[in-house]
Amino acid sequence: MFYTRKKIQKLLTSLFLFSFLFCVFSVNVFTQEHRQQQQHHQQQQMTHEFTDDEIRMFASAVKAAEEVQQDSHQKIQDAIEAEGMTMQEFNQTHQKMQNPDVDVNPEKQAKFENAFQKVNQIQAETDGKIREEIEEAGLDYEKYHQIMNAYRQDPELQQKVNEHLH
Repeated sequence: MFYTRKKIQKLLTSLFLFSFLFCVFSVNVFTQEHRQQQQHHQQQQMTHEFTDDEIRMFASAVKAAEEVQQDSHQKIQDAIEAEGMTMQEFNQTHQKMQNPDVDVNPEKQAKFENAFQKVNQIQAETDGKIREEIEEAGLDYEKYHQIMNAYRQDPELQQKVNEHLH
């Protein structure tokens, strides 16, 4: 069974998003000072939209989600390697398959598609586990994303969340 390039691209986009979310909580992002000043009032309002309990529950959900993501990343790598490919070969094959002018070795394409199918299943399981972790932390999925979006833009909220993460 051959997967469409669009479906493969969607999965890989999910994988890259997965890595990005892991990095968001691992690295503090510094914004330009003038932008901070312009957004300060708006950020203050966003911070006050969330109670201390919601911030604490969010931090707890983030910790749990990071653990699920780390476990999932390892499972994905194992699934790709079980098909006889490295992550680099998997990504290179994906890139080649996106270019209709490039021929892909049929053996590599078959390995890629088998790995892709496994990765897709792992991703679906991971998404479900993350949702469960969010709910177990005491938040609904919508509130989690509201706080996540505010976290990305609000240094004060970042500081409050980071205090609970460390």
